Amino acid sequence: MSKRQHNPDGEVLTAEQKRARKKVVDEFAFKLLELQMEGEERSQTYGHAKELVQEAQSQHPWITRVGLYNRIAYIKRQGLSLEEARDVLVPDPVSQITNDAIRQYSTSAITEPNPFEAKRARLLMSTNVRTLKTAIFYGSAKAVTPPWGGDTRIGDRVYNWVTRTLSEREAQLGGETIIHDVTIFDPLIIFGRGGALSEFSGAEMRSPTFMMREMPPRAQELATKIAEADCYIIISPEYNHVVPPALSSLMGHFGGSLYKCKPSGIVTYSIGPWGGMRAAMSISTMCHELGCLPVSAMCGIPTVADILKIDGTPVNRNNRMLKQLPNMLEQLEWMAVAMKNQRDTVGTF
Repeated sequence: MSKRQHNPDGEVLTAEQKRARKKVVDEFAFKLLELQMEGEERSQTYGHAKELVQEAQSQHPWITRVGLYNRIAYIKRQGLSLEEARDVLVPDPVSQITNDAIRQYSTSAITEPNPFEAKRARLLMSTNVRTLKTAIFYGSAKAVTPPWGGDTRIGDRVYNWVTRTLSEREAQLGGETIIHDVTIFDPLIIFGRGGALSEFSGAEMRSPTFMMREMPPRAQELATKIAEADCYIIISPEYNHVVPPALSSLMGHFGGSLYKCKPSGIVTYSIGPWGGMRAAMSISTMCHELGCLPVSAMCGIPTVADILKIDGTPVNRNNRMLKQLPNMLEQLEWMAVAMKNQRDTVGTF
């Protein structure tokens, strides 16, 4: 159930007041996004962004810094250009592109809307198509821009690259075309205000769901999606050489019975030269314990900003680091099909 919004006098906001507030937040969010994407010196970007946030809060005390940057993080995860972001955040009402963007931006769900419906509908006309339900766990919940500037969440570049690769992928395996039906589990949303796990448990995991007699409805929906998945992809940074706390909490909220007898693939990244491989080792251990066994091929992307653009497009498509993902997906699909066949035949242990 969504939270009711109140004005400073304690009265419940009307729908019109809510729309007005959203418009104000989006206008300031777009101004911040312009600062980040127009390529100013990092020190200048930070100073201007700080001033803009202070201006927003002085004019509208109900605006929060996190709320503004959450808006920006959402836009970046969609891989939108600055002009496309303008259509979403400060739209021209006569633009058809704007209307389409608003509909996508306004979609409300626990996980982000699936962008692959049209592709799947076309391929499913064939009888030799197998759709794998693929759950992606995002490891970073970062929602703050560093003082020196740059991406709020640099992993969005990797996330956009992986999801685009999955949307375009039509692998051949045993006479079948393999496609992916993707569900996203983003801790920034799930542990954020009004998120599925935020109120009764939180990122500190006060109430692991496998210890509860009955879960809240939205947590149950998450559990059902995890249980229905055929395979998992974990996209994660490296924090202090280990798995990020947001990722371990999100996955650890649910018991191994939901994950078992399915494969997982690990994609890590870093701003440095090691591609998050030390975190990949601890993520692998965690996945083994949960029962979603990692395939041997891993994908580690170093110096992310040098390899992937903000929208996930490769800077150089011939970069050898990009070859890791297809190799991992080939193993993941093989194992996912084999394990699903076995689950369908004899069940799980």
